[in-house]
Amino acid sequence: ESSLAGKVQRIHDDYFKKHALADALFDNPPATFRSTFPGDDANAAQGIYGKTSTIGAATASFQASRVEEDQFFEVVLRRPVNVEIVLVRMGGNLQPAKQGKVVETADPDFNFTLEDSVLEFGRGAKQTQGDSLQPACDSYEIVATVSGRELFWRSRPSSPARDISCIRLLARSSQKNALIIRSIFVRSGSAARDAARQAASMQLAGSPSPMLPERQWAEQQQQQQQQQQQ
Repeated sequence: ESSLAGKVQRIHDDYFKKHALADALFDNPPATFRSTFPGDDANAAQGIYGKTSTIGAATASFQASRVEEDQFFEVVLRRPVNVEIVLVRMGGNLQPAKQGKVVETADPDFNFTLEDSVLEFGRGAKQTQGDSLQPACDSYEIVATVSGRELFWRSRPSSPARDISCIRLLARSSQKNALIIRSIFVRSGSAARDAARQAASMQLAGSPSPMLPERQWAEQQQQQQQQQQQ
């Protein structure tokens, strides 16, 4: 058995602790939130939607004291969108190492995550959503299983999940731990179109496209110049 079992191996970097990376991958379409988990009000999720938490920082989170079978947390999009990527991070943050501490162990809430659960996409948003105990969409399909601190779902290239109104985490069994959701990110088809338009405009302006390697861009520029000279 490994001597590192149950311990945290920390990678330390002062620069990225102080300088947040710009994230253009997710556009996080406007949404509201619903939950049947006992704990924080679902509106607390607004503070984690499209937000990145950092190590040791006092950041917002959605917390549930317990999770029972068939309870859910749901992102209800204000209008149907084509979904390409969903990223959910769960569990407590790592706290800064204490000076003089030889062995680091995970905090008790490190594994406050979902197990034996599923990610579902819903279509056909209901007109009346006053009852928070009821799902917000007419029909759902399972697109991924959920287990552990991070869920990452991505569609096949050029084949996003279409006309999605609800993104739901559903527990299929009672959980042994409480739950902490640290962040939720969604990328819609609009984000892909915006990135393509940005790349095209940069090419017209004579700048390298972020979607192409610099060498490939230079070769394209050389070919265009040769065609113009002919």
